[in-house]
Amino acid sequence: MTCSRASAAALAGLTLLFVPLASVAIGAPARQAAALTVPGTANIFGSGQSSPPAPAGGGGGTAPVAYSLPAKAGLVTFAGGNGSVTCCGDFSTPPFNGPAGGTPLSPGSTDIPAVGDISGVYVSNRQMFLAGVFLAGGPPAGSPPRTSTLTKVPALQQVFYVGAGSRTVAVPEGAARLFLGFADAFGFRGQAGFYADNRGSVRIDLTVVQKPPPIPASRLAWPALPDALVPIGSVANGCGGGEASAQGKFGDMSTYADSNINPTARSYTVNFREACKLHDAGYSGARVRDALHGGVVVDFFTWTKERVDKKFLEDMILICERTIPASAATALANCKATGGNFSVGARSRFNFVDRFGSLFWKDRPNLRGLWAVKGDAAATPWAITQSTRMVKAAWRGGTGQPGLRGEFRGTLISRDQDTVVRGFTQITRNGETKLGAMSLLFTPGTVLADKIVVLGPGMRATLKR
Repeated sequence: MTCSRASAAALAGLTLLFVPLASVAIGAPARQAAALTVPGTANIFGSGQSSPPAPAGGGGGTAPVAYSLPAKAGLVTFAGGNGSVTCCGDFSTPPFNGPAGGTPLSPGSTDIPAVGDISGVYVSNRQMFLAGVFLAGGPPAGSPPRTSTLTKVPALQQVFYVGAGSRTVAVPEGAARLFLGFADAFGFRGQAGFYADNRGSVRIDLTVVQKPPPIPASRLAWPALPDALVPIGSVANGCGGGEASAQGKFGDMSTYADSNINPTARSYTVNFREACKLHDAGYSGARVRDALHGGVVVDFFTWTKERVDKKFLEDMILICERTIPASAATALANCKATGGNFSVGARSRFNFVDRFGSLFWKDRPNLRGLWAVKGDAAATPWAITQSTRMVKAAWRGGTGQPGLRGEFRGTLISRDQDTVVRGFTQITRNGETKLGAMSLLFTPGTVLADKIVVLGPGMRATLKR
């Protein structure tokens, strides 16, 4: 990022002296490089185990290749990649592919569930690709993390895609070892196994970047951070699809006759819009007021999909009870259940989101890691930490500004189409610390955020993983 002369002149009059972000960088962290050869028999599910597992049979292959991480490892960048492997060495013409993987067997996908404490593996269009997993110092323990093979911010014991070419992943807290291997199964689907007929090997280069040393506490007191509370209308649209909107939706209301055989019996129209709005907010991970329960603040950031869906059902049943009198027993029962013969009830609506809601669920952003300044190959990364909604960043001056220190603290605010972290930055240079407002803007999705736009007075820069 660069500042024009006009921008620099304007910035000079501000209480906070903002410096060009491309020159605000962490002092060069230590790096460690290696080149590893991984045989096609390397069983990624055997990471940290005494012997590689094969619950489906067909041979467990060999132990994955292990690499000891340096202390305070922050990022691992994989590069290059050559050689070839095959899943099917017994074929008359074995199908070989490189570390990026291939599609040797129809339908070309990999879908293998967790094995012990190591996560499952799912990639829709690749098979026999080089994969990795981080472990702590001891054997894997606890429940396996969810399957998210294409993530660039893996958790401990979560298998991730390595492939070929350049790919950078964040090292999770507590990681001491990196394992590399392959995920195999009969047809690459179902329980792991069938490594006995694998052949070949691949070679991959990796570079580990250590985390920078912590920055001393700033001299200035931090202001109170913004609240993450947003108007529910900014993250919800009611009982229908599309972006946040105040317009009514066709699915907001349903009508229930007080009879299962007479459609002309007295009927009651129930408006589920408030329950749907809260459900939308829950899927976005927003912090909103719950109008159905006296305006109490609900923060959905740490809620699971199952918990949000359960609240949706409970809220709809509450609306049924508030709208239909107990004396209309049939209408009330149909409202709470599947709607009877003439309508759609709370249970039917719940069954839909329970089955298909994952298509609309937004993964909660995880910004933890080191972030490079886009467009400036010489700048070293920003270090970002995150604890639910609290986000902190730190950076140091480069060669030309060795005494410069920067910090940011902000609140992650969940919105409909994007998410913002609003807060404050303190920049120290030549012994003087100044304070100002700053925001980090990004678009979350099913794959965790990999780009952040930094906004401050007279400045704009882009960070990337």
